[in-house]
Amino acid sequence: MSVAKFSVRNPVLVNMIMIAAIVLGTYSMITLPRELSPDVSFPWIFIFIGDPGVAPDEIEQLIVNPVEDELADVDGLINLLSYSRQGGAFLWLKFETMSDDEFDKRFETVRNELAKVKLPATALDPDVSKFKTQDFQPMVNVVLSGDLPEAELKELAEDLKKDILDLKDIARVQIAGIRDREIWVEADPDKIEGYGLSLLQIIQAIKANNLNLTGGDLKIGRWDYTIRTMGELKNAQDIANIVIRADPAGHHIRVKDVATVHPAWAERETITRYNGRPSVTLTVAKKARGNSIQLIDAI
Repeated sequence: MSVAKFSVRNPVLVNMIMIAAIVLGTYSMITLPRELSPDVSFPWIFIFIGDPGVAPDEIEQLIVNPVEDELADVDGLINLLSYSRQGGAFLWLKFETMSDDEFDKRFETVRNELAKVKLPATALDPDVSKFKTQDFQPMVNVVLSGDLPEAELKELAEDLKKDILDLKDIARVQIAGIRDREIWVEADPDKIEGYGLSLLQIIQAIKANNLNLTGGDLKIGRWDYTIRTMGELKNAQDIANIVIRADPAGHHIRVKDVATVHPAWAERETITRYNGRPSVTLTVAKKARGNSIQLIDAI
C-alpha cells in the first residue's frame, strides 16, 4: 500500500502525526540552544610552569627536559611543543582526535605524570589547562566612552563589571583602558643628604610599615583566636607620616620630611578610543552552559 492511499484511508491518524510534528518542531525551535560562536574543544593541553628570575637555558634543563621525558609516553600524544623563556616554560601537547571522555582521561594522566616530576624548589606549581575557543574568543565587548574625567570613567567601568559578574553564567570580565591608582614617593636628594639618610632606608621603612603579619593563635577555653598585626598602608598620608629614624631625644625624621608623597595614576599600558574619544573596554566571557543571545540582551 502506498503512502498516499494510507493517508487517504486514515485521515485522522495522518492529521495527528502532522500536529505532533508541528508541536515537537515548535518546542525544539524554542528550546534549542543558540550560540553566536559555539564553544569548540580541541584535544590540546597547555602547561605553564613559572620559575621567576631563572634564565631560559636553566629553565630548559631543570624544567622542560624532565617534563618532556615524563610526558613522552602518554597514550595518544602526537606532538609536544615546548617554549623556554626568562622566568618560566610553556608546553603545548597535541593529542589525536578522541571523544571528550577519553580526552578527560588523558588530561588526568598528564596531571598525574606531572606530579612525578621533581621540579626546582623555586618553581611555581604547574598550571595545566585544556584549550577551548571560549577561553580565547570573548562573547562580547562592551565599550564605555565619553568626555569624563578618568577617575569617573574608571568608577563606571568597575561598577558595570560588578553588575555583569552578578549575571548568571558569566565567567569573567576584563577591563582595558583604565589605570590603577598609585601613591608616588618622590625623594629630595638634598634633604636626604642633609639628614644623613639613604634612599634604601626610606624604602625599608615603607616596606616595614606596609605589612599584615600573623601573631599566632590564642586559645581561650574552647575557642581559638587568630592574632594579626594590621599594618597595611591606606593612603598617602599614612606613608608621609612613617618614621624613618628616631633619636633618643625624641626627634623623628618622617618620610614627608625628605620626600613629596602624593596619589597618582600608574603608567598607561593600554590606550582605547571610540570614535576618537577616550574609552574603556570590558571584555566579557561566558561559561560553557550560558546562552550568548540571552546574556547579551541582559547586559
